[in-house]
Amino acid sequence: WAGEPCETSPYTRVLGSALVRDLSARCGNGLLTRLAAALVEVAGLAAGGGHPEPAAEDGLTAGVGLAQVPAARGLLVHRVRVVDGLVRDYRILAPTEWNFHPKGVVAAGLASLSTRAEPCDFESLARLYITALDPCVDFTLQLN
Repeated sequence: WAGEPCETSPYTRVLGSALVRDLSARCGNGLLTRLAAALVEVAGLAAGGGHPEPAAEDGLTAGVGLAQVPAARGLLVHRVRVVDGLVRDYRILAPTEWNFHPKGVVAAGLASLSTRAEPCDFESLARLYITALDPCVDFTLQLN
């Protein structure tokens, strides 16, 4: 967003809830807060609430389509450009591209974790943190 990766996740969607706001203030946006945010979102959906508003279509030109879907991992965006009945450009922006960007929330979270965790605990905590952000692909963690 504006040249920088922007987190999109259950955490960002439910940050307005009292529980998540309190945990975020007390504990930061680490593992506990993220897992609580996922549970708050699931509870809201199970109770029949929390359905997002459709995205605005402002600024779209003829032949351009845009879909923004609040998926389990974050906002999923598809964009298509059609000219003379043929698809000329199709792009997907997945939540993993934002969250796992080298300057994204996972990199920042792991950097913060590395200053607080004992070396023997770092790998297991790092795996839990990555899993809490729910990548859409398998991952390999290499420690240097």
